[in-house]
Amino acid sequence: TDQAEAFITVDYSNLSSTFTGMHVHDDLIPNPPGGLANVVCDLDEPGDATKQADGSYLWVLQPRGGFTAADIAQHLATGHLYFNVHTANYPGGEIKNYYRLLSGAETFTAPALQTFTDSNSASDTTSHLNANGAARFLNQATFGATSADIASVQSLGFEGWIDDQFNATAHPATHHRPYVEANKNTTNPNGGVYFTDLTNNSWWKNSITAGDQLRQRTAFALSQVTVVSSAGPLEDQSQALTYFYDSLLDGVFGNFKDLLKTVTLTPAMGIYLDMRQNDKPDLATGLHANENYAREIQQLFSIGLYRQWPDGSLMLNSKGAPIATYDQDVITGFANALTGWNYNQPNSGAFYPTNFSPGADYINPMKQVPSHHFTGVKRILNNVVLPGLPTLPSLAGNPVLDPYGTHSATQIQTPEYQALPAQELDATHNALFKHPNCGPFISRQLIQRMVTSTPSVGYIYRVTQAFNGERNIHGVATGVRGDMKEVVKAILLDYEARSAAVLTQQGYGKQREPVLRVTGPARAFAPTSSIAGTYVQDGGVIAVNTSPVVHRLIAGNAVSLDFSGAGNQSMSGAYALAGSFPPTATAFSVRTRDCIRSNYTQSGTAVTVASGNNGDTAHGFTTGDFAYVRFRDSTGKPPGVFPVTVVDAGHFTITVPSSSTITTSS
Repeated sequence: TDQAEAFITVDYSNLSSTFTGMHVHDDLIPNPPGGLANVVCDLDEPGDATKQADGSYLWVLQPRGGFTAADIAQHLATGHLYFNVHTANYPGGEIKNYYRLLSGAETFTAPALQTFTDSNSASDTTSHLNANGAARFLNQATFGATSADIASVQSLGFEGWIDDQFNATAHPATHHRPYVEANKNTTNPNGGVYFTDLTNNSWWKNSITAGDQLRQRTAFALSQVTVVSSAGPLEDQSQALTYFYDSLLDGVFGNFKDLLKTVTLTPAMGIYLDMRQNDKPDLATGLHANENYAREIQQLFSIGLYRQWPDGSLMLNSKGAPIATYDQDVITGFANALTGWNYNQPNSGAFYPTNFSPGADYINPMKQVPSHHFTGVKRILNNVVLPGLPTLPSLAGNPVLDPYGTHSATQIQTPEYQALPAQELDATHNALFKHPNCGPFISRQLIQRMVTSTPSVGYIYRVTQAFNGERNIHGVATGVRGDMKEVVKAILLDYEARSAAVLTQQGYGKQREPVLRVTGPARAFAPTSSIAGTYVQDGGVIAVNTSPVVHRLIAGNAVSLDFSGAGNQSMSGAYALAGSFPPTATAFSVRTRDCIRSNYTQSGTAVTVASGNNGDTAHGFTTGDFAYVRFRDSTGKPPGVFPVTVVDAGHFTITVPSSSTITTSS
C-alpha cells in the first residue's frame, strides 16, 4: 500500500543467443541508444532486487535519475516503465515490453448489478421511441442506421428488433460465396480466378445492403477475434475466405463451442495458422506437431494468456502476479491433439481417408486422416490428460501402440483409431469452452467491437453471466452455456450500452473502424440512381459507352454492370476496368468473366460446343440463353451471337448460317 516495494515475476524462453542481463527501465530518464542509464531496477544486482524462493524478485524502489522512489512508482502506474531482456545478439534488448496497470485481485467480489429499463417516452434519448436513441442502438448493432431501420426499432423496441433479426425466416443469412462464384474471373490475363477483390466487393455489398444486419455486424466483430487474412497464403483465394466468413454468419447466433469448432475446421483457418496437414510427431526425424494453431486458439480465440475473474479482471497469486492459463506443455498437448486433419476428400471405403496430400478443397470442413493423428498421451488445460490409445481393445491381445511408430492398416481401421481425431478435437474445444476464462475473454472483445473499448468490470460481468447461462437480461438463469443470442442481447441491452449516463465518462465509447465510417453514410444516404449506357463485345473485351454522362471511373476501378436488351452477350456482375484499355470520360472497357476456349463439331448448320476443351467446364446456360461465339479456324467463319440449346452441363448447340462442315476445331 505504501508503493515502496514490488514483486517482479519473469518468464521467457527461446532466446536467440546468450542471456546477458534483464532490467526495468524508465523512459522518462534520458538514455543513449542501447544504453543502460535509465535502469531503475537491475535484476542481476542484489542491491536492486532480491530473488525469492519461488523465483520472483523483490524490488525495493530507490531514487533514480533525479526522481524519488515515489516518482518511480507513479511512472510505473502511468505506463513509463518497461522490462528488457538483453542478449549477446541484442545488447540493447531482445525482449521488451511496457508495464501497464491492470485490474486484478486474489479474491473475487461480484460488481454491483445495474440494469437498463427502456422508457416509453419519445423525449427520452435512451428510449427506442426516440429517433436518436434508436439510431445510437443501430450504430452498435448494424453497419449504420437507416430511416427504415430507425422506424423498425421505434415500432418493435430494442429487444423486439433483435428478436426479429434472430428470425432466420425473415432475415436469412446473406452469404458471400455465391457472389464470389458468380463473379469469378475465368479470363483474368494476370491469373487469379478468385482474386481478393471479390472478397472485398462482397463484404462491402452485404455490409451496406443486406437485410440481416445484426448477423452481419456480429460476424464482423467475431472476424476481428478469430482472424484470417487475405495477406499471405490466402491471397487471391476468395472462395476460401468467403467460406470462412459464411461459416461465421451461419454460426454467430448458435453456440460458441460449435462456432469455435467450425472455425477450427475451415480450410482458410487450417491454411492460415498451419493446422491443415499438421502431422504427428516422429522421433526418428525430429518432427514435432506444429504449435501455431494450438497457441493461437488459446491466446486469441478463447481464453487469453492469464486467468481472469468473471468480470474480466486478473486473478492474482499471493505475490500479486498474474496466473498463466497455460504453459508450453499444454501447447504441446493441444498441438498433438490437433494432428491429422487435411482438406476434405472422399473416405477410403468404409474408413476415413489415408491420403495426407489431397487436392485443395477450400469450401468444405477439413477431414480427419487417422493414420497421421498422434495416438499418445496429451496434457491439456488444467492438468486434464487425454489418454490417446494405449491399447486397442477391439484387436485380439489388446496390443499396446507405440504412438511414434508406424501402425498397420488393421490397427488404423479399428473403431477406436478411426474415432480418435474427432474425439480429441472435441475434447480440446470442450476444455476451452468450459474454461472459466472463456466467458469474460470473449465477452470483453465483443463489447469492445460493438459498444465501447473500455467496458467496466460490471459490464463484462453481466455479459459473462449471460455467456455462462447464469443470468440473462431478464434475470433468468437459462442453464445454457455459450448461447450467442443471449450474449448479443446482453451486450446491446446492457445499462452501459443504452444509458446516457455513461456517455460523459472518461474513456467511454470507441473509435469506429475505418470501414464503419464508410458503411454508415453509405447506408444512410444510399444512392438510388445508376448510369445507363450502350456496349459492344468483341471476344473477351466489352466496350461500354455512357455518353453523354461522365462515368468518373479510372483504370482498375470496380464497376457493377447489368446487361439487358435482345441478345445480350455477357454476364451481369462486378467487373474491374481493364488497365490495357484506358477509359475516356464517357467510355471504358472491361474483360469478360465468361469467355471459355472450347472445341466444337459441326454437322450442317448445327454446331455442338464443348465448354472447356473437353466439355469439362460447366457452361451455365439454359436453353434460350444467348452466347457470343468467336470461331478460330482457317475458314474465317464470322463470330456472332447465337441462341443456345443445352445438351448437358458441358455442351450446347447453336445454329450457324453456313453449312460448310468443319470436323473439329477450336
